[in-house]
Amino acid sequence: MPRRTIIATACTAMLAVACVIPIAAASGATHVQAIHTALKVLGQAKPVCHAGVCIIHNHGNGTMSGFGDVTFTTTITDDQTSPSPCPNGSWVPRLRRTIHTSKGNLILNEAGLVCTHPNIGPRVDLVWVADGTSSTGAFHHATGTGNDHAYLARNTAVQTGQITLSS
Repeated sequence: MPRRTIIATACTAMLAVACVIPIAAASGATHVQAIHTALKVLGQAKPVCHAGVCIIHNHGNGTMSGFGDVTFTTTITDDQTSPSPCPNGSWVPRLRRTIHTSKGNLILNEAGLVCTHPNIGPRVDLVWVADGTSSTGAFHHATGTGNDHAYLARNTAVQTGQITLSS
């Protein structure tokens, strides 16, 4: 089985497991919220690496549909030890992103693949699942999934998807 298929299957399996174990909202009343964020990385700590695995912390700001201006913090674990499924090299990131809004903090767990693309440089393609247990405020007990595309040379990321919020 090609490495790209193995990585895609692993990411899909992780997402499926996370979605099968949703936490029911305490009140029972819920509503679905489309998510679209546009984020800009403003700062990043020096990576801490050991044996091809690096931990990176970054932060920035942006906007989120339905919630306005946001800030965010991200912890990234980059595994650069696996053989590359991409022609120009790749690595496998796992992220824990906290999006801070005026109505609470939405925590996303993400997994994906970084590949270098002509004319745009490294692009990160990830899937995310909401961590409703760790999220706060309006996002506490939220469930949902989506996609994240980050462009490292531009220091930008865009998340899209849906979350279900307790009313």
